[in-house]
Amino acid sequence: MTREELLERLSGFEWNDFEVKEAAWAVPKSAYESVSAFANTAGGFLVFGVREANGKFEVAGVINVDKIQADFITTLRAGQKLSKVIDPGADLVDCTGNQVLIFFIPEAHRRDKPVYLNGDINEAFVRRGGVDLHCTMDQIKAFLRDADTVPYDCQLVGDFDIERCFENESLAWYRSVFAARGHKYDPVVNDLDFLRRFAFVRERDGKYYPTRAAILLFGTEAAVRQLLGRPIVDCLKIGAGRDDLQPAERYSDRVICEGNLIETWRLINEWYLRHAEKPFSLDPATLQRSDSPPEQEAFREAAINLLIHQDYADQSRIPFIKFFRDAAVFYNPGHAFASDAELLAPGDKEVRNQALRLGFRMIGFGEQAGTGIPAMMRGWQQLGYLPPRIRNDKEQRTFEVSMLRELLLSDHQLYFQASLGVSLTDEEARLFAYVCHRQQVTEIEARLVLPLPAAEFRRVLEKLRVQALIVPSASGSNWLLAEHLRERFANFGQEQPNLVTDQVGVDPANLVTDQAQPRREALAELSNTQVKILELCAVPRRLADLIDTLKFTNRTFFRQKHLEPLVGGGILALQYPESRKHPRQAYVLTDAGMRLLENRRARQRQENEK
Repeated sequence: MTREELLERLSGFEWNDFEVKEAAWAVPKSAYESVSAFANTAGGFLVFGVREANGKFEVAGVINVDKIQADFITTLRAGQKLSKVIDPGADLVDCTGNQVLIFFIPEAHRRDKPVYLNGDINEAFVRRGGVDLHCTMDQIKAFLRDADTVPYDCQLVGDFDIERCFENESLAWYRSVFAARGHKYDPVVNDLDFLRRFAFVRERDGKYYPTRAAILLFGTEAAVRQLLGRPIVDCLKIGAGRDDLQPAERYSDRVICEGNLIETWRLINEWYLRHAEKPFSLDPATLQRSDSPPEQEAFREAAINLLIHQDYADQSRIPFIKFFRDAAVFYNPGHAFASDAELLAPGDKEVRNQALRLGFRMIGFGEQAGTGIPAMMRGWQQLGYLPPRIRNDKEQRTFEVSMLRELLLSDHQLYFQASLGVSLTDEEARLFAYVCHRQQVTEIEARLVLPLPAAEFRRVLEKLRVQALIVPSASGSNWLLAEHLRERFANFGQEQPNLVTDQVGVDPANLVTDQAQPRREALAELSNTQVKILELCAVPRRLADLIDTLKFTNRTFFRQKHLEPLVGGGILALQYPESRKHPRQAYVLTDAGMRLLENRRARQRQENEK
């Protein structure tokens, strides 16, 4: 961590990955609790030489830097104070003459958790917000399950009659889909031998036993209930927005899936098709479709992720899929082992349920390793929406995906971009819109919006920086909306002058003059007449053509009330701006105007398809 990054953090507050200790003369005992907490959660920075008082940080400095650094690092590497050897990163930063020691404590591998103190497993900690908390017994048991060399779903269970615990219809459907995918397959082999081939059933002491994965995938409802004790997933359709007060009728449609995963997948699809924005048909045999529309691809990947990766040892929390008017939310007990960056990159990753992943992959779901989350992102963004939000909470051990039905390049955003008077490519416009929405983004988050090769992605960032639209943070770890735009965007659309009325008698603000304008006034919305102008000016249109087509008689009123606000708002431009009286002068859409027109056409197509 650099001096600039430290000062940026000190201007905020302690959080999941940042903890300060005064540590002027010695390493405080509480520092080792923070080490345990960071190692057991998601890693973080431990800073010596900073005191906290009344919620504010003050740099006091470390007096004996060499001794404190040596004592702390030696203790972490000795493997006696803590249950696992910790190898921290270390930096020494000078803050106006005061020396500050900064240690980065990496997250421990799942097989090394929980990291605890003084040989006592009850002295294990996790990080929640800005606090180090003792692990509960349930958390310790969960750590130990995740650390087991044999995954939970691969373990044998002996309380089932191997001849009666499987649902014949589920196995028949699965085997037919498996065969249809061209796998080498003997159709006359019995179900038990089929399951043995893929280690869903294994031999022990001369007898065959099912694995947990076998019961979860193919078990009868009674067998699944005996193993799990809770539903697989609860699906709810809610007739309100995600952030609205919930209506008296909490849901309009609900499906509680309590059978095996194969039957659950089929039920989820039936429920989804009842509520999809764009209904379509699926192959009833495979529940797949080669030309999946973007929404269905995103839903499928999120739902499969929920089924494969949840923690089936967690008996108390029920996964859910909630469809709101403006969002779809997928919630899972069971965090992902991967980091945020790893989740977004293709490639195989450690997973909690290896056998379940194999079972779905063999019938074509998650077939390409590690592509599920990127595919979900891609499908949702093809609809023009903001990237899905992923919350992988390693302390609460939950995983949540929120797919917001909110356009990235909304009309509101395009009005704002047009008012800036800059020319942006589609990629630049999308990334700038995302920064406006989030105010600050990391490079990982930005890559969600623009999955481009690194060199092209960097060029887009640099173009926005050169145009003074975004700036790097002091630490260089985030990109921010440029300061001169922050208040302007925050206030955009509030108390706007009336620029869109079709009524005579309101004095318009004359936004077009022969003088250079320091900034344009953004439109808040378009009148019906202006929407028609937008359509007409997809190709250059002369003033006389527009007046004649739209059947206006008052030239001055038409220009002032309808055209000039569009020009002043950056939606329209003169074809020959250097000569306003050019004999072939016409009005054309700007880049922002073209995007606004395409937005409206896309929405109209969607309405027509419903």
